[in-house]
Amino acid sequence: IKRIEIMNALDNIESGIGFSTDALLARFFDTTRKTIWEWSKTREEFPNPVKIGPNTTRWNNAEVKVFLDSLKHPEAKKVFPAAGARLMNKPL
Repeated sequence: IKRIEIMNALDNIESGIGFSTDALLARFFDTTRKTIWEWSKTREEFPNPVKIGPNTTRWNNAEVKVFLDSLKHPEAKKVFPAAGARLMNKPL
């Protein structure tokens, strides 16, 4: 059941539905949690996390979808090489 839940959560990222953790985004982009946080702090194109509780931070999947759509631009591969390698060959 957990695998199905993960697959659904990954589909939600592409659809722009709900919120995701740093771990889920790292899995989606085939990178590390550290990289997700680094992108959030240093790349204005990548969405900022939203604090939804005292110890809970998530990324809005609607904002992540906007970012994904921007990766279709040819220059995106240069700006986000870690995401580009996996996503440029994946239909969005």
